Amino acid sequence: MVARSNALFVLAPNAMKTVAIIGALTAIFAASIGLVQNDIKRVLAYSTVSQLGYMFLALASAHLPPAYSTSSRTRSSRLCCFSGPAR
Repeated sequence: MVARSNALFVLAPNAMKTVAIIGALTAIFAASIGLVQNDIKRVLAYSTVSQLGYMFLALASAHLPPAYSTSSRTRSSRLCCFSGPAR
C-alpha cells in the first residue's frame, strides 16, 4: 500500500520520515530478536520481519527498485526454504 500510494507520501515528508523511522526500528528490533532464537522457524520469521523493515525504509527513502527487489528476494528465498521436494 505504501508503494502504490508513493505519490501521496512524496507530498507529505513528515509521513515519509515516520515510515522511515518505523521501518528502521522494525529492522533493527526484529534482527536483534532473531539473533537469540533457537528455533529455525522463529529465526526465519524474525528475519522476514526484519526484511520488511528494510523494505519500508527503502520505500520511505523514495527508492522503489530496492524496495521491490527486497520484497521479491525475501519471497523467493522463503519459497525455497518451505517448499517441499517435487514429487
